[in-house]
Amino acid sequence: MKNLRAYLDSEKTFSLGLLCIAAAYFIEATPYIGTVGHYGSINEIAFILICAVIFIITKRVVEHAEFLANYFGEPYGTLVLILSASAIEVIMVVTIMLHGPTQEPTLARDAVFAGVILSMNAVLGVALLIGGVKFMEQEFNQRSAYSYITKLGAMCALGMFIPMVVPPNLLSSYKIFVIIVFMILYGFFLSFQVGSYSYFFSYEKCQGKECESQDKEDARPGLRIFTLIAYLVVIGILVEFLSISVDDSISYFGLPNVTAALIVAVISKAPESLAVLRATMRNDMQLVINIALSSALSTMGLTVPIILIVGLIVKMDVVIALTQVQALLLVTTITLAYMNQSSGRTNAYGGTIQLSLFFAYLFTLFF
Repeated sequence: MKNLRAYLDSEKTFSLGLLCIAAAYFIEATPYIGTVGHYGSINEIAFILICAVIFIITKRVVEHAEFLANYFGEPYGTLVLILSASAIEVIMVVTIMLHGPTQEPTLARDAVFAGVILSMNAVLGVALLIGGVKFMEQEFNQRSAYSYITKLGAMCALGMFIPMVVPPNLLSSYKIFVIIVFMILYGFFLSFQVGSYSYFFSYEKCQGKECESQDKEDARPGLRIFTLIAYLVVIGILVEFLSISVDDSISYFGLPNVTAALIVAVISKAPESLAVLRATMRNDMQLVINIALSSALSTMGLTVPIILIVGLIVKMDVVIALTQVQALLLVTTITLAYMNQSSGRTNAYGGTIQLSLFFAYLFTLFF
């Protein structure tokens, strides 16, 4: 009982989330602050505060997910972390899609595209650069990278390249096809990852005490899972309030709607980014590869079919076909990522290449 009380006392972040929800609701519903449903003159302040609270809660989500990851071991550990982070991404994309700026039909596509680019070029690129500078070459099981990238390439082709040339009268049927195929492909990959081929996603290089697992006594995995889910619910509510601020900011500053997609990607990728940075500093490139590439794959395998299903339910036109610039950047990203990770060794040079593609993506936002 004493340990349980101490555990609950450590979850003050949850109270911070509830307080932020109450404050956002009060501001949004108070006429003399601004038009009801908006934040008025304090819109930018509200945006910063809500984002800050979401990032703080996200940090706790990562900590709980990492604890569960260590408790259950690999590859289940990575799966727990990625599914938790993917839940944040799905919540944000669907919420912004339904309540964001003018319900732009390309918003969900741009958010998915930004998520893949961030995972493969920004998150992984920074990890390779830092790891290469600190440890020179870092090794990992090359079969894991092969498995992730080939599956991701197939999903990108099916979900975003082929729709560029599908006739308009067949798009609705093709979207249903994508939903079914993606669910099968991603489900098969998960069974592959945790089944007889789980050794593809591990790389043993430590000895002695470095390989000892953490103490599982009084771990309370069930309580931590419940807490993690509660945090995800709070994030979902906060994101709905955040969409108000994003909508107002885009209208006021005249920003392109793709700005909302980038905000979604940055916030939703925060858990993986933090976990990847920690793994990089521990010289655990296998975990870096697992998290970064699994994050990109889950963005395609989970987020794409969910937004298509939501679009069908609410009868919203959801555009999934990429623009020519996006298609060229994504093809280059997948090709160079495969080349960089095909040898089972990484270095800072590969990190600079992938980071250059991320900066190119930022430049395309002004097209």
